[in-house]
Amino acid sequence: MERPLDKIIVCLGSLVALAFVDVSTYEVVGLLASIIAAALFELTTGRHRRVGLAAFCVLAVVRPRTALFLPLVVYDCLRTHDASRSHDGTHDAPHDRDGALVCVLAAVALIAALPRLPLGAAAVLACVSATAAMLSRRTTHVLEREKEQTSARDTLREHSLALEAKNRDLRDRQDYEVHVATLTERGRIAREIHDNVGHLLTRAVLQTEALRVAHAEDPALARELEPLAATLSEALSSVRTSVHALHDDAFDLEEQLRACAARCAPLDVQLDYAADDVPTPVALCFIAVTREALANTLRHSNATAAHVRVVEYPALYQLTVTDNGSTRARCDEASSDANEAEGVGARSVGAASDGRGMGLHSMEERVTALGGTFRAEHVAERGGWRVFVALPKEEERAA
Repeated sequence: MERPLDKIIVCLGSLVALAFVDVSTYEVVGLLASIIAAALFELTTGRHRRVGLAAFCVLAVVRPRTALFLPLVVYDCLRTHDASRSHDGTHDAPHDRDGALVCVLAAVALIAALPRLPLGAAAVLACVSATAAMLSRRTTHVLEREKEQTSARDTLREHSLALEAKNRDLRDRQDYEVHVATLTERGRIAREIHDNVGHLLTRAVLQTEALRVAHAEDPALARELEPLAATLSEALSSVRTSVHALHDDAFDLEEQLRACAARCAPLDVQLDYAADDVPTPVALCFIAVTREALANTLRHSNATAAHVRVVEYPALYQLTVTDNGSTRARCDEASSDANEAEGVGARSVGAASDGRGMGLHSMEERVTALGGTFRAEHVAERGGWRVFVALPKEEERAA
């Protein structure tokens, strides 16, 4: 609102000068020309906004009586000079020269018009021009401060968002590390129970059974040992159930896949994981297939990168392992595995009979045992090799 108000004040001050002259066509032309020049300055950008101001200054030199409305142009002339400055105080050289030239033209027009006007009109013109210059400077400073405040606010907001993102990442990483540590501790506890308590209970069960066999001729002692043996067997079963539960809870498929990918150097393995609460049988199958597929990539192809993708859908879990190896190198794998399979006995004959290696058959057997779908194929559109696994969820298998 400051610029329109400033221009209204300057325009009204210029109209006061009309009281000291006989109004003619030149004054009307000067009023209209000054308004047009001010409008062009506001509506255009770049060098074009200075054309109207320069044209009015030339008109004021040629026809001094049109200079009564020169203050309106002086206001914009000083603004176009100051607008050539950047926020850091430096100058844009071409624009700065243009702004300085327009200011010089306005000063020349004002100096040339003052001696040719009546004394009262000249005094009003000088006063209004000085007022326009001060208002222009004040408006320029206010706008610069607003831009600085806006820039500072935007910078603070940007820094605040960056800090929020960093804190969020730190919290996520902390939660992930706590989760991994919890799973590791569960695995350790399961191993301790299995290696210590489980073995002790197993030994106690064997000793009890040995006593029952050794004293089979003593029915009374056999009857006393029977509930002890049952109790120890029940305790051993409970320990085994707890150990398996802890082991299953401690199994993190994503972490296992990342560890598997890290062991495949120099192959660059990227992992995309989008699944929650994958059952342990499915997770173990995915780990085995991924390990075998990446091992085949390292052993039989010239691939430099691989991509492992695990996705959970409403009815199934899906695993895809792809690489960028050439088709010819992959073709050599089948014959190599087949030749290797021919020398390892009757179990390998079926694997070699269809030209596929033992690794592919092993992966397929794991998948089909869980009722899933397995495919290993070349990707014709881009080359490379793809291993695809789809395992239905338990409710889907039951249905």
